Amino acid sequence: MKRICLFAGFNINGIIEDYVLYYLQELSKISDIYYLADNKIMPKEFEKITPYVKGAYGYKHGKYDFGSWQELINKISWEKIAEYDELILTNDSVFGPLYDLQEFIESIEKGVIDWKDEVLVSENASGMGGSQILLETNEVMSVEDMFKG
Repeated sequence: MKRICLFAGFNINGIIEDYVLYYLQELSKISDIYYLADNKIMPKEFEKITPYVKGAYGYKHGKYDFGSWQELINKISWEKIAEYDELILTNDSVFGPLYDLQEFIESIEKGVIDWKDEVLVSENASGMGGSQILLETNEVMSVEDMFKG
């Protein structure tokens, strides 16, 4: 499966934080990443992410995450994106992954787990949702919905 990831970033000081670097490292194991920050990025910061991205840009456009994705689409084209099987849209407000992302994706591809499998939310997991997803103890969700969260 061939994946492309459009990654939206922002840091008022023009740096790429360590947690973002980790996220990019993990995403690069499963996808080709194109990174755009809605601010200028210092050259030494670009050097940190160069091994993990296919393209990296940083300039103020004032359109936030959706604007960064739009700018990236304009840069790389829908034709290029169409060469991939899956598109991942994400940003630097995500802190993680907490588990091996590559192992998870390989489990899906090998049929060990299925996107439609149901997962029971534990009490521990219910406190981990953050702003991306609200998890209630004993709630049942599909693997797909959990992954999207």
